[in-house]
Amino acid sequence: MNVVFIGSFNPITKAHIMVAKEVLNIKEIDKIIFVPVSDLYNKHTLNTSIYHRIKMIELVLEDNMLVSDIEDKLAKLFNRQPKTYETLKALNKEYDNLILLIGMDNYFDLPTWYKIDELLSDYSVMVYPRGEASIDVTSSSLYEKYHDSFIFIKPNIVSDISATKVRDMIRKHQDVKELLDIRVSDYINLHKEELFYE
Repeated sequence: MNVVFIGSFNPITKAHIMVAKEVLNIKEIDKIIFVPVSDLYNKHTLNTSIYHRIKMIELVLEDNMLVSDIEDKLAKLFNRQPKTYETLKALNKEYDNLILLIGMDNYFDLPTWYKIDELLSDYSVMVYPRGEASIDVTSSSLYEKYHDSFIFIKPNIVSDISATKVRDMIRKHQDVKELLDIRVSDYINLHKEELFYE
């Protein structure tokens, strides 16, 4: 099975890498595919181009990890940010047995997602906690109908590192070496003027 990890990765942090490694420890998982959102993603904090975000991901890839520019291609085709379901359908042409990886915060937002019934009928969704206290996953309106589509994992480590925190620290000229792989940190220092973190 191949896990699809969609996010802004602005920049990719040690927490992202840790999550990927935890997922790859599950014996049924073959690969994890990092999918950075397109430059058309509607979030005011996304001011670093997909080119640089992909370059930073490429620096930290390990065995059975890869990065896809599928959202960039779809955004150019649609002239808008693709929906998650559209991204999965497009990726499915190249990779089989796809599982979508999301955080617990997104789990409770799923009822608002585009074509969520089709998504949960066609794909499994792996839900990763982000340090939340005990949460009743059955309280989601989708759980009863699609409980077989969900995989709730219990990681060994939960990190509070976020890309938002990293960007804030960079803007304040604070040391982010503990939060980023050194190769990503060096890349940011090298391309500061193009990354708009400061």
